[in-house]
Amino acid sequence: MKTRRTTIVTVCVAGIASAWVAYVLFGKIVVRAAYEDRSLKFLNRAIEGRNVHPFELYLELADALFLKCFVGLIALVVAMALLYFLRRKIGSSKRSSQKKENFVWKRAVGLACLVCVSLGALFAVWLLRHRVFVRNLYGYSEMSAPDYAEPVFPGLTEEQISALGWAHKADDHPASSYVGFQKQKPAGKVRVGLFGCSYTQGLETAPGHDIASFLQKQFYSAGRSDVEVVNFGVASYGVHQMYLLWDYLGCQYDLDYVVIFPFRWHINRDNSFLYDGRTFAGVHACFVLDGDELRLVMPVTGGSRFETSRIYHRFIPPWRYWRYDAKAPASIRALLLGDDNFGVNPFYYRSHARKTETIYETYVRLIQKMAENSPALIVVANDDDIYEMRREVSVPNVSFFRSRVLEAVAASIYWAPGCHFSALGNDLRAKELFDFLTGQKNPDLCRLQVCIAESKTINDSVTKSLASYCDVELGIGTNAVASLFRRSLNEASWSRSLAMDFRKDEVVSLLQQAKENQVRFVPLPFGLKDGDSVSFSFASELVTNDVSIGTLEVNNGVVGRIQAFGNGARSLSLRGNGEFDWTVEVREPDYLSETVINWSNRVENLSVKISAKNALEGYQSRYRVLSHFARRVLLFRRWIEMRQIFELKPTCAGFLYAQGKAGQYVLIDKIAEKGPVQLRLTREDGGVEFMPTFLKYEVIPMDCPPFERLCPNPIRVLEEFKNQSSKRDKSARAGVRVRA
Repeated sequence: MKTRRTTIVTVCVAGIASAWVAYVLFGKIVVRAAYEDRSLKFLNRAIEGRNVHPFELYLELADALFLKCFVGLIALVVAMALLYFLRRKIGSSKRSSQKKENFVWKRAVGLACLVCVSLGALFAVWLLRHRVFVRNLYGYSEMSAPDYAEPVFPGLTEEQISALGWAHKADDHPASSYVGFQKQKPAGKVRVGLFGCSYTQGLETAPGHDIASFLQKQFYSAGRSDVEVVNFGVASYGVHQMYLLWDYLGCQYDLDYVVIFPFRWHINRDNSFLYDGRTFAGVHACFVLDGDELRLVMPVTGGSRFETSRIYHRFIPPWRYWRYDAKAPASIRALLLGDDNFGVNPFYYRSHARKTETIYETYVRLIQKMAENSPALIVVANDDDIYEMRREVSVPNVSFFRSRVLEAVAASIYWAPGCHFSALGNDLRAKELFDFLTGQKNPDLCRLQVCIAESKTINDSVTKSLASYCDVELGIGTNAVASLFRRSLNEASWSRSLAMDFRKDEVVSLLQQAKENQVRFVPLPFGLKDGDSVSFSFASELVTNDVSIGTLEVNNGVVGRIQAFGNGARSLSLRGNGEFDWTVEVREPDYLSETVINWSNRVENLSVKISAKNALEGYQSRYRVLSHFARRVLLFRRWIEMRQIFELKPTCAGFLYAQGKAGQYVLIDKIAEKGPVQLRLTREDGGVEFMPTFLKYEVIPMDCPPFERLCPNPIRVLEEFKNQSSKRDKSARAGVRVRA
């Protein structure tokens, strides 16, 4: 038996060693043959994009796959050996159990005591961690302060607020809020109520720049001063709260048209009693399916919003939170060190696969209830999942229309720093809704497109510095349309951007980069001159290289761009010759965001220099370094066979993106169809200067499909407006814009 076991172990070890030797000797040859399309058919088909990507990429992927399998096999053999060892130990202890009975009993008691003490200590640490976790949640310190006063929510009872969680405050609400309207509609008025989240409320915009205000102006311009638009949008609401606000309050306002703005991502708010796992407040009711019935589950209230939140965040919360909350309890999240993914609540009343399906079913039923008790209900579907609900809603007075605004406003000037719509985005949304409410068959929309201009260099003998100005904005005409906000390269596009202080960071000039009409800037701590050289600088253990990649074109010594890029090429490859051969590949030339280097030695200190001054620095991901180490040690790879990937980041501040903050807006109908985008610089004395950029704007008609279903009982506008609208329709199809 012992010989048999030894043979099995020997065969396993020999097999793993043989596989390793075979791959070290022949792995590169096989991958090279497949890359050149001369290997077995299934291997040749496994390599796609060989005309775009270099051989080293596929060798790296093959090495990574082999190392994973290699480590997995070793782990399997070690696990089998440990299992065999434990089995022998248990067997031998059984044979000698009678002789050592007293000794084993004493050891077992001691071990049990040690385990109990250890578990008690761990539990105490867990309790402490939970306490610290809850106290560090956003809003806890504010709500627990002795001078904290509960906000006043007009028109709602305490029970209703406990279900909603929050609403418009008496001292903090949009100018178009329901707080400013009488519940009884004046005679002869037509009322439109908008229900939604922060997008509808108009967060991050100035007063009068929310969707409701822009829609109101549209009706005034069309000669309908009898139309009132009421804003019921509340920040951080889900669809369940939209319905409750309509049920508690909205239905009392004599609304002729109820408009809701659901998003697909609202399910993450409606499958939980808590708005966001990083906040202390925000506890609200939610709807669940109880068989075939829809049931409202209220939170456990404690007499105040603070107590309600404290009960929710208990170490062992009430059972309803375990049963109907998709988020794991605070004690579990504290154990996971505050992981924002929250884990999966194993006690949730629906399986993980059916969570989304369940929430969508509640949406369908709530929409039907609203439609049955409203003269007309309009659902603005922002994505296909919401739009598909129209097939399940059978009430005749409800209309779905697929909004195209989100797809059309990729340009960052339509977005605020916190990833809400800017004033331009809200205006576009209001125009789309206006076209639907007034019964037009096709949405007549135009948008601003910021793109690259073929600007000529403007030589200025006086070198200016952006650090001497109070504010730096992008302007069209005399209007500011966006400011520059910084965000790290790897940060999600929906994350909040940070304000930029050009004086504090001593930013002198900007390097403009562009990719597919997306523009960003690199802040620089030095001035620019027309014709400055741009180069890659990188070093190995033996050689330092400066590789020229172009020159600068500069406007006023403030804004520059690299002339070598922008030719439409998707990548730039530079190759060297000699004993230490190297290759530099720039993934996105216009953006200069990622650079891949092949070198016969390890490359360090990568940077992009402008006239010998560092503009961007390269950072290599840690996992890449570990991967290179493992490949060199285990597979005997040379540096020339490995790709070193560097991410380029500015030497100061971070990449800058143009985003619209509160108050920045331009009326598209009042500007020329195309023109330059300038830097709008505000001095200490309040004066404004304008400097050119390499950007231009165009007002282009949006290609929107016709509304699939027209608005029931549309709001009629003046014949004069109809005629003007018809002219705009024809001009849009012809590619020409006519001002209203």
